Amino acid sequence: MKNYDYILVSQEQLNAKMIKNLYKVELCSSGEPYNEEIFKEILMNKTNITFACVHGENVVGLVTINTASKKFGGSVYIVNLCVKRECQRQGIASKLVLEALKYIENNNLDTKEMISLEVDKTNEPAFKLYKKLGFKLVSDYDDDEQYGMTANYADILSTLKESRLINQ
Repeated sequence: MKNYDYILVSQEQLNAKMIKNLYKVELCSSGEPYNEEIFKEILMNKTNITFACVHGENVVGLVTINTASKKFGGSVYIVNLCVKRECQRQGIASKLVLEALKYIENNNLDTKEMISLEVDKTNEPAFKLYKKLGFKLVSDYDDDEQYGMTANYADILSTLKESRLINQ
């Protein structure tokens, strides 16, 4: 198993080179990628926090969360989660979510106890991952292209403990 590091990508680190490296992951992951300009706007949003999974000098995954989202009644919102195809199914996405949640908890950010996201209905691997993490469909969410999903913060942590991604 490869040795991965999970790092917070600060707003100060988001120069052209870093954004380009992160965007390569977006392009090499499953699902429909954001266009480059929207991707950059997501990273640069001051209420968003991004974590990257790196192996040596290579970024292989990232998660961006919005801590001030109004979606689904106001929740921490997973804006983007992607892992390069060749690195998928190694627990990287789950670990990225965990790192983001630990950051929120350690920095006393208001989680409102709820984590939410939207996932393309055509992205079956992502949908299965989110279900495995404890996310459930939002019953009154009506969209032809995406599912709305929410999960309780404590439930996600419990699921991650059971999968032995974090210590009991």
